Amino acid sequence: MGAVDATARAECRALPVAAAHCTETLSAAPTLLLIDAGLPDLQVLLAGVGAGVRPVLVGRDEDALDIVQRELQAAAITAAGVPARLAIVAHGAAGAVLIGREP
Repeated sequence: MGAVDATARAECRALPVAAAHCTETLSAAPTLLLIDAGLPDLQVLLAGVGAGVRPVLVGRDEDALDIVQRELQAAAITAAGVPARLAIVAHGAAGAVLIGREP
């Protein structure tokens, strides 16, 4: 386990909510993290985002899929490159992720 992995795991354990980007297989690969802008304690969650993670807020009136497409297209033309992973932190229900204007 590298230093990046140890740091990321420590940050994940410190979060007050279970974040989608917290897994046992964290690596230095870039991650695009979509976050429901309506979540409680949003600033606490954002403070726990680790290195290599690009957080993007999704408002209630926005289309999350459009945002993913826009972010991936923008990343493809920058030196940062396309993220290796997509993570979502949002509310949900059985069979659905509730983020933006559409489940």
